[in-house]
Amino acid sequence: MPKKHFINPNVAKLVSSSIIAVIMMAIVMVVTDSSIKKINNKTRSEYLTNSINILDSYSKTLTMQIETYRTALHAFNVPQIFSVSNDEQIFDFLKRYQEKLHPDFLNIYFTNLNGYSYFSDGKTYNLSSSNHYKSIINLNLPFKVSQSLIKTPVSNRTVFIISEPVYDIDNNIKGVLSASVRISSMRALFEDFHIGDKGQIAVVDKNNNSLLSILNYKDDSFIQDKTLVLTDEIELTPWKIILTIRDFKKTEEYKYQQKHKLMIFFIAIICILFLITLETFLLSFFQKRQLLATLYDPLTNLWTRENFENECEKMLRYFPKSKFMLIECDVKGFKFVNQNYTETKADEMIIYLSGIFSKVASKYKGYLCRNFADHFTLFMKIKSVHAAMNLFKEEISRINEEIKSFDIPIQLKYGITFQLGKTHAKTTIHNMINQATFAKASIKDNMIVQYSLYNSKLLGKINEERFIETHMEQALENEEFFVLYQPKIDLTTDKAVGAEALVRWYNSEHGLMSPDKFIPLFERNGFIQKLDFYVYDKVFHFIQNCLKNNHSVVPISLNMSRYHNKPDKFMHEFMALFNKYTIPPSLIEVEILERSVLDSSSLKEIVDRLHNEGFKVAMDDFGSGESSLNMLSKIPVDILKFDRDFLLSSTDETGRIDAQSADFIETLVALGRRLRKRTIFEGVETQQQIDFLKSINCDQVQGFFYSKPLAETDFISYINLG
Repeated sequence: MPKKHFINPNVAKLVSSSIIAVIMMAIVMVVTDSSIKKINNKTRSEYLTNSINILDSYSKTLTMQIETYRTALHAFNVPQIFSVSNDEQIFDFLKRYQEKLHPDFLNIYFTNLNGYSYFSDGKTYNLSSSNHYKSIINLNLPFKVSQSLIKTPVSNRTVFIISEPVYDIDNNIKGVLSASVRISSMRALFEDFHIGDKGQIAVVDKNNNSLLSILNYKDDSFIQDKTLVLTDEIELTPWKIILTIRDFKKTEEYKYQQKHKLMIFFIAIICILFLITLETFLLSFFQKRQLLATLYDPLTNLWTRENFENECEKMLRYFPKSKFMLIECDVKGFKFVNQNYTETKADEMIIYLSGIFSKVASKYKGYLCRNFADHFTLFMKIKSVHAAMNLFKEEISRINEEIKSFDIPIQLKYGITFQLGKTHAKTTIHNMINQATFAKASIKDNMIVQYSLYNSKLLGKINEERFIETHMEQALENEEFFVLYQPKIDLTTDKAVGAEALVRWYNSEHGLMSPDKFIPLFERNGFIQKLDFYVYDKVFHFIQNCLKNNHSVVPISLNMSRYHNKPDKFMHEFMALFNKYTIPPSLIEVEILERSVLDSSSLKEIVDRLHNEGFKVAMDDFGSGESSLNMLSKIPVDILKFDRDFLLSSTDETGRIDAQSADFIETLVALGRRLRKRTIFEGVETQQQIDFLKSINCDQVQGFFYSKPLAETDFISYINLG
């Protein structure tokens, strides 16, 4: 009988377990491999998407910068100069305004039809052989950026050229106005962006010659691992931008995932059951970690900008008829904090501010993100713009008090934009952020203004101010500024007994410009001092002509800007100008402002010296809330001139003065009379105001009720009429 062979149960169990283990390990390996591939594919997709966003940001940034350069160049293309001037006159114009160039410009220059060029730094060259110049002349292009970079012959600096045509009076092309732009400025702009260790950004011409290259990497292996993935055309230029990034399989993310794949396989061999549990845990862990990295900023735990924009876009879609407010905020001088207080302290500041802004976002049920660096963005649904602005002002007052407790001084600036329901279809959060950022940039280094609202007029205002600043010197030389005279009326006789000299500006391109458009800007840039003395000279000349031709004359008051900050210098220049004419000082009054940059002792010194020369002095805008009664005892002025807003705010719709204001005005006028000072009210426009001011014995008035500001001939006729 044949011998039977029995299989040992333990062996069978071991074999069975081994088979199961092998099967389970195979399943685990297949499942793990499949899961890792899915994660890799998702990460690779996000990697590519982020790279596309980086390339788009660089491209748009470069286009915006080129547009800025184009605007700065066009500001010098003044038709009144280039259309009628010869080459030498244009050369003189460019040299004179060399200091007004955009800070990124090395110089600007004009090239005539013969190819001869005149540079703002005083040099001349023959560029007739330049292909860049020929393309502008031959094709009559409205704007062109040079295809390649140029080494300047003297300074050996690397630049590119931007150009636009210049036309003569018959609108025929006369030549080309160009600017040399430092490529180093563009490099500095790019270096503000960071792409980690992902790759290299480069700008190349159409022949793929490199114009600019910024390399961001942490090790030399990037040179071997890099793979060209994306290109984009740059608007306004013949260039394109290329983003070179590390091969995804060479990235730390990919290596990290592969490493854990091997670890999971090894653990599966030791303990399949543990491996299954561990695999589930690890997959869950990595997925959550990857998700958190895309949703939350690691420093502040606020939303990332990408997540913020996605959620805000949903809000716009879900509430198409609602109103929204977006606020962009950053810290003034944050680079100074980084440089002087270390990055650790700067990070503490960012975390501190994120806590403050989080409370505000939670209070108003808004969305908040850390945009980048020190930039925070808040988005919320509002009921009305007026109510939202009132709440915003309350919040920034509270925040300003709260941040005083931080051990580093913090100054915040805000840009604000609104969407009012009807424009949601055409609006993106990305555009709103750009609008708020633009509004915030308009504040610049203004230490008084803390926020700015975006509106369609803001860009126009900035361009208008740029025009004013680039044309003010030329306008003064061309006598585009002119003086008008507004009569002052004696309330006892109803006759003109004086006038105030008021400056206006007429420009052929912008027409008549009111003082509120250019005076505040001139006060900020210091040009107001030149304009004051220009007006003084015109007034002195007018009075002398009146005396010479036996016209009736009355005292003329001159405004002294608050920005004359040196008494000796002002008096020396004022008297030197006055002594050029033979007119009595009794015909001149000087109006000063108590809110001058001068202290009270310096103001008193100027008043005393004007008195010693025989001039009368008035305190302008008295009653505006900035002139104090205490100043009257310190500064011995002869005349109190009441601010027009003071009177208008006391007048109701029928033109009557309310009783409480009437008593207060009467008290101030009586005080002036007791101090033996003449009293004058500006802005008088109604008969009721005249009757009231007569009843309280005010001396003089000035306003449209009697006369608007008049040109010289009209003013002489007005005086002669009595």
